[in-house]
Amino acid sequence: MDPESNNVPLDTMVADTENIPAQFLELLPVGVCVCDAQGIIKKYNSQATSLWGRIPQSGERFCGAHMFYYPDGKYLPHEETPMAACLMDGLPRKDWDLVMERPGGQRVMVRINIAPIVDKQGAVKGMVNSYQEMPWKEELQDYVENAAIGLHWVDANGIILWANQAELDLLGYEKEEYIGHHISEFHESREVINDILERLTRNETLHMYEAQLRRKDGGIKTVHIHSNVFRVNGEFIHTRCFTVDITALRESEKMYRSIAETGSDEKAMDLKRSEEQYHKMIEEVDDYAILLMDKSGIIQNWNRGAEKIKGYKDFEIIGKSFQLFYLPEDRESGLPQKLINEAHRTGKAVQEGWRIRKDGTRFWGSIVITALHDADNNVIGFSKVTRDLTDKKRAEDRINQYAKELEFQNRELEQFAYIAAHDMKEPLRKIQFYSDYIYEHSGQLPEKMKDYLGRSIQAAARMKSLIEDLLSYSKASSISQNQEAVDLNELVKEVIAANRETIENNDAVIEVGTLPVVQVVPFQFSQLFDNLLNNSLKYRHPDRAPHIKISAEKLTSVPFPASEQKNACFHKISFEDNGIGFDPSYGVKIFDLFQRLHTQSDYSGSGVGLAICKKIIQNHQGFIQAKGQLNEGAVFEVYIPCIA
Repeated sequence: MDPESNNVPLDTMVADTENIPAQFLELLPVGVCVCDAQGIIKKYNSQATSLWGRIPQSGERFCGAHMFYYPDGKYLPHEETPMAACLMDGLPRKDWDLVMERPGGQRVMVRINIAPIVDKQGAVKGMVNSYQEMPWKEELQDYVENAAIGLHWVDANGIILWANQAELDLLGYEKEEYIGHHISEFHESREVINDILERLTRNETLHMYEAQLRRKDGGIKTVHIHSNVFRVNGEFIHTRCFTVDITALRESEKMYRSIAETGSDEKAMDLKRSEEQYHKMIEEVDDYAILLMDKSGIIQNWNRGAEKIKGYKDFEIIGKSFQLFYLPEDRESGLPQKLINEAHRTGKAVQEGWRIRKDGTRFWGSIVITALHDADNNVIGFSKVTRDLTDKKRAEDRINQYAKELEFQNRELEQFAYIAAHDMKEPLRKIQFYSDYIYEHSGQLPEKMKDYLGRSIQAAARMKSLIEDLLSYSKASSISQNQEAVDLNELVKEVIAANRETIENNDAVIEVGTLPVVQVVPFQFSQLFDNLLNNSLKYRHPDRAPHIKISAEKLTSVPFPASEQKNACFHKISFEDNGIGFDPSYGVKIFDLFQRLHTQSDYSGSGVGLAICKKIIQNHQGFIQAKGQLNEGAVFEVYIPCIA
């Protein structure tokens, strides 16, 4: 059965108010009170007395609550409560939200539902009231009381019932000077406020209704009013008004028009057309959200790009704070206000970060907030330009993630190469040991077997050399070593001394110019110089003695691809020889791992040495390149950043 239907007598369920069992009432999860036809309280449960904060006295009517108020704070006598109305007209009341005050002054919000008890003839014999506590929305109360935008309520007679602090601050009044007064006392135009009240009485909703309000100090504030009416059962209870200060906007427009008027009519018309085109341009731009805000960050206008990026229509967002676009954690940390303060202090604030749309989704926004000034250089507001860079951000994140994965894989490969090469040395050492022993006692072996054995020993020696080179390459791949200032003049002396026997045996001439001090890993650069010097000695021309020149030059601009480096200053260190050279087409390939331009029988080596050089230079944010001509020689040029 539907308890709200007047055609269904409730006494088919309950004979009369006296026959409702008290135990039944106690089982109910909400407060319940039963009254007779005169409204005298007959029964109630403990949940009801807990809400009331008292036990009703004999003969009390309608409800055991101490006092009632409307949600807006207006006092509601017991005789005018919906419970009293139910007994008068016999109609139920559903989901009435009222404020109930306990004897100690504590107030709770309750939702009341009332059903009449009627007999078979339709006569009202009483009523059943239920009370459910509605938690106070303290954060909502704090929001309206301390919002950055002015809020106020006005009753049907134009009397101000309530105003928040922003409204009072806007006009400079104390509460007692504003609340309780007629709203027309604060409007500059009687005609305007009369029109506002008439429209609201007709149940119209006002959007951006422009008006002028008088401050306590005599100043005038130009505002946009957004308002509609809160009604109960069709009755005008109070307005819901939002007041947005647009004084700065109107003053800037006035100043702009004044500038135009000081020139000729033609110039004024040109300026007016230019202004209209400018506003049209801003409005039509859809790749950027372009906003105008007042000094508090309250949004004054809204373009197509803002709607596209943030998802709000202009009427949904104008008059609200730009903080709405920031994540809860950013609002909690005060980021929006910090940006406003920075723009106020320095003229501009630039930032990138995640923002939130109307539908709750996030986007990566690049924002620029710029302070706007009047003729006296006072800040009158801000412009805010936002660009949606979500796709770019996600692409960068994917690239960064890929780079991290690639770096991890490279480290794993380098570690594998090092471990594999290191672990191969021991069995190879045994192979060499046993092979040498057999060869030394191979007098009885046929010559062919001795030849094969000799080849095996040579292959093992090449394998050992390759393993040593692989280990060197793995070490060169590491950039964890600390760099320090190294005098290359001293380093090259050590390298030449270590190779003196080879140099003397080949009658080689080494010319060394003045070399710089560079910030490098000493061990790696020693290996670099040793490899380059040995490369020139190894690939000497058979018809002439080796002549090697080592020189340096400081450059402020370097050729491609070294010019792609971030550093503006480089040292170019050259190793130039008169050896056999190479085909210029191999100038890049020559640095590849295991790359050889000659057969093993002509020149020994593993093809790892120059790859190690390239790896070392890359570790130092430098570049190496090779130039050569067959039978004329080669030049290896190393580019290394200067010490900052």
